[in-house]
Amino acid sequence: MTGARPSFGPEAGGNGRPRPLLVALDRLFDEPADATAERRFLEGAAVFSCEAAPLAWIEAAAGFARGDAEMASALTNLIDLELIVVNGATASMAPLVHQRLRRLIDQGRWRATSRRAAVHVASWLQDTVDPKRMAEIDERMHHLDEALVAAERSESVPEEIAIATSLASHFRNRARYAEALALFSRALTKAEQLDPQEPDQVARALANQAAVLRDLGDLEGALKLLQRALAIEEAAHGPDHPRVAVSLSNLAAVSRDSGQPIAAVPLLRRAVAIEEATYGPDHPITATRLSNLGLVLQDLGQGADARPLFKRALAIEEATYGPNHPMIAVGLSNLAGALVHLGRPARDARALLERAFAIAASRLPPAHPWRTVIAANLAALDPVSVPPPLPTRESNREEPLTRTNPIRR
Repeated sequence: MTGARPSFGPEAGGNGRPRPLLVALDRLFDEPADATAERRFLEGAAVFSCEAAPLAWIEAAAGFARGDAEMASALTNLIDLELIVVNGATASMAPLVHQRLRRLIDQGRWRATSRRAAVHVASWLQDTVDPKRMAEIDERMHHLDEALVAAERSESVPEEIAIATSLASHFRNRARYAEALALFSRALTKAEQLDPQEPDQVARALANQAAVLRDLGDLEGALKLLQRALAIEEAAHGPDHPRVAVSLSNLAAVSRDSGQPIAAVPLLRRAVAIEEATYGPDHPITATRLSNLGLVLQDLGQGADARPLFKRALAIEEATYGPNHPMIAVGLSNLAGALVHLGRPARDARALLERAFAIAASRLPPAHPWRTVIAANLAALDPVSVPPPLPTRESNREEPLTRTNPIRR
């Protein structure tokens, strides 16, 4: 459905009379208290910015089910009145209509509409925040800003935390760290105000802030936040809960970055013990922790202790994912690194890295960080065996420690 573009201009025409658009709008809001479908749609649209709001978001904010026949009829009427223009899967209205709408809507209905909008957008963001979909989020940013305001307006605190956290994660993906930090801070403030208290929300917000500080090189600040997050998780769940293991691993990662690998070792040993008890010795989460512990031991020159951890992690991942999964390439590269650190013949490491590179080349895009590091590791053994690694920014995957470590000879 399409309609003529609504006119833009002051609320009064040249003769001082209200513009026809606003007359039509005022008539709709002169209806009885039980809102018509047209009013409901306009209320839903008013939550978002006036240009190209997603129809699905408007429907959800207005309380319509997807494909609702009543809504479709109402939308046709609004197009005929030139109050709404539909272009594909989006709807727009003139700014003057948008401004007038926000003054006309009953405050109780406005809060309810805003709450529905916040719930829907929070769910959409949870499914969409991903480095591969950044352009999609950028395109809707003005509507997402309005959704965050709607969550605050309707006192929908869980949704405000969720939207702020998702947007912060997106800004972190975009390397817009100041904006990410401000939104993570907002999420933390709201999480601390929850009643009843939700310790996991607070700990998660602290860890998110710490991740940005780590990106910015403020390792001391990140350590302080992660120590607080660990204390919260231990108080809430006891010392042996899997959430405690995550906090321990995050703390170990920053300790390693800070040049304190010795401090990271007991943290990771404890995390491994918790996750073996929780998930079993052959779970892929356990494999991740084993690999991280191996990397730290390797940093400390304890390659003989690191190698069996890498071998065990690789065996778990091959049993879980099969022989040609990208995680196998990472495990092979880690194991090759251990052989080099132990002074084993280069041919032993090369065989592992050639298999790792073959998997990475067949399963990952050329600029993927894992593929780049594996290529660099193989090139360190034999500079003519692969092309030089492609330049790429560091991955923003939430990994407690980098899994693919460059080989240093």
